[in-house]
Amino acid sequence: MSDMSETGNEQVQYVGFFIRLVASLIDSVIAMLVLGFVVELLLGPGQSISDMTGATPADAWRMLTNPNTSTQALLTAIVTVVLWIAFAATPGKMLFDAHIVDARTLGRASSGQLVIRYLGYFVNIFCLFLGFIWIIFDPRKQGWHDKMAGTVVIKGKPHDNAPSP
Repeated sequence: MSDMSETGNEQVQYVGFFIRLVASLIDSVIAMLVLGFVVELLLGPGQSISDMTGATPADAWRMLTNPNTSTQALLTAIVTVVLWIAFAATPGKMLFDAHIVDARTLGRASSGQLVIRYLGYFVNIFCLFLGFIWIIFDPRKQGWHDKMAGTVVIKGKPHDNAPSP
């Protein structure tokens, strides 16, 4: 779902929860397949994040402290932020022409904003995913991670004429 809003003479279409959820699922599958393969090439066979389905807390702790799992999680974070910096989107968001932009200018978000946005995911997760669910109710479709970083997700590319934050 998306919402329209006017800023000045232009309309901005904010990208809503369900499209962002599908984009995130696409990104997760890509990350598990591609980065899982890369980690196994680098470190050899071992448990990965995708092996955590149905794990007990003790199993989950062993997997999280496994070098393959922690390396895959770190690579996922790095690749995600690099994609956000380079393209203002991940492959899943690109599929829907959705881009992460500075909430104030609608121009490209700064690298610092994007790192804060990624760290905000953990706040959302630790708060029982409420920060992601917030997107459904927020007028600008911002999750808590977006609010922390001063970003929004819009349909279309960042505005070129907007000053960098």
